[in-house]
Amino acid sequence: MRDVTAQLSSTTDLATLLELISRLVSELLGVGSVAVCLWDEAGATLAPRAWHGFGDWLGDLRIGLGEGVAGTIAQRRAGLVVNDYRGLPYAQPMILARHGTRAVMGEPLLYEGELRGVIMASIQDEERTFGEEDRQLLALFAAQAVIAIEHAGLHDARARALAEAQAARRRADFLAKASAALATSLEYEATLQEVARLAVPTMGDWCTVYMRKQDGAVQRVAVAYADTAKAPLAEALRRYPPTPVSPRSSIAEVILTGRTVLNLEIPDRYVVAIAQDAEHLEIMRRLDFRSSMTVALGARGTVFGAVAFFSCDPARRYDGGDVAVAEDLARRAGQAIDNARLYRDAQQAIRARDEFLSVVAHELRTPITSLLGFAQLACRQLDGTDPPNPLVAERTLGAIDRQSARLAALVTRLLDVSRLDTGRLVLERQPLDLVALVRGVVDGARVRTRRHNLVLEAPDRLVATVDAVRIEQVLTNLVENAIKYSPDGGPIDVSVRKAPPGGAEVAVQDGGVGIPPERRARVFDRYYRAHGDEQASGMGLGLYISRKIVQRHGGELRAEFPEDGGTRFIVTLGADGGEPATDGSPR
Repeated sequence: MRDVTAQLSSTTDLATLLELISRLVSELLGVGSVAVCLWDEAGATLAPRAWHGFGDWLGDLRIGLGEGVAGTIAQRRAGLVVNDYRGLPYAQPMILARHGTRAVMGEPLLYEGELRGVIMASIQDEERTFGEEDRQLLALFAAQAVIAIEHAGLHDARARALAEAQAARRRADFLAKASAALATSLEYEATLQEVARLAVPTMGDWCTVYMRKQDGAVQRVAVAYADTAKAPLAEALRRYPPTPVSPRSSIAEVILTGRTVLNLEIPDRYVVAIAQDAEHLEIMRRLDFRSSMTVALGARGTVFGAVAFFSCDPARRYDGGDVAVAEDLARRAGQAIDNARLYRDAQQAIRARDEFLSVVAHELRTPITSLLGFAQLACRQLDGTDPPNPLVAERTLGAIDRQSARLAALVTRLLDVSRLDTGRLVLERQPLDLVALVRGVVDGARVRTRRHNLVLEAPDRLVATVDAVRIEQVLTNLVENAIKYSPDGGPIDVSVRKAPPGGAEVAVQDGGVGIPPERRARVFDRYYRAHGDEQASGMGLGLYISRKIVQRHGGELRAEFPEDGGTRFIVTLGADGGEPATDGSPR
């Protein structure tokens, strides 16, 4: 036994020690089958941890207190010898079926009175049985073995604690570096790519960042990978957007719920389920993802994206510690992305402001220059520098009047924006004949142009409850735009009709230059000029103000773009003006 004790003390690795114990028991007792079971306090079961003479199936066996010989030994805290195992009422069916045990003997592994496990020895030989000497020898061995197991367990616990501390330190260092890296840029696109880059290879072999767009669709915005040989696969994957999302998609689940999705393993059936076609399936299989976790990206209580981490290493399976780090990284990344978006929005606002100031300066400069010129001309007439000329004086005063009116209109438009934004625009709604109002706008426009043919299609009368001045302002803006953006002349169709239920619809359609497709989504934005500097001038406020006024009436102003060119704007008014509608993009 001294030699046995020395051997048991030779290793502090628990798995190695248990294998050694099973081999030594086999040699000491001269038996072909030995099993070392350890007590699992959490599960309240015995679990085979090392064995000799059994198949791997034994590892799946779990034994409760009082179950079979091993469970009985654990319950009684005393050794047991059974030389007729096949006749035992509580024999383990799996042991009988797969091993053919005839005799069995076991001893509890007790340390300071606490159960640590059970050592079991069995024989299949019909001629041999276990005797008292065998039982005493196993009991003596078990007393030495449990001390070694306890020491190895303590060593394992210390090693695990050290490994966990080192892992925690590495994770903390990684997150600190990640925070510093994310803080280096306020550029939105750069921040998204930095999130993916930080994750590889520390958090996995592949990382993808997804963002939810305004229409709810999910877009893949950044990808990073450890193996550069997979670059062609990443490029090929771009042809398969992650939308439309489906209930099978962990990306959709995370973005919708904000909860992390952990896949310890990624079986091929899952890859088949999410593949969009045969080529996509082949790409996914070649990527060879083995484990994944997907965490939410968000800030200020809103989820706006997700980060998916993938491991291609068969030996690496993501666990709770990995999830904690991934969620922490995503939280910091979400804040960085939110800051970048706010910065981008602020920069866009500054650019819009600067562009607006430039446009306003340009719009004001023309009438002011004209006013200045005509005022100087009038002064020269008055002080005698130029000879008096009634015709010149008449033209001068007329020009001053027109340019003053133009300046007043510009100022009024700016004031309208302020009133609309602050909710101080007051509407004075009264029932009126909308057809008469539209006819007045059309007749006024006909006087100002000879190159355009304005055609009005309307019933004799249609009553609507509106603010006449404001609706006239809207319709005048639409008709003037139709004239302005039809530089070659041509027809301009204006129609009025009833719109259910009990409302009205006014449409203005031209066959002019139209609006470029890439600019249509912003046609109603404040300070946005759909044609830039390419066509007629303007401050980019007319359509913005018009839509706001219509919405304040409880109606809608939208734009359509016929395939044969030009633009069609439709004003829809409710039966009684209603409540203000919410803003929305044109449709």
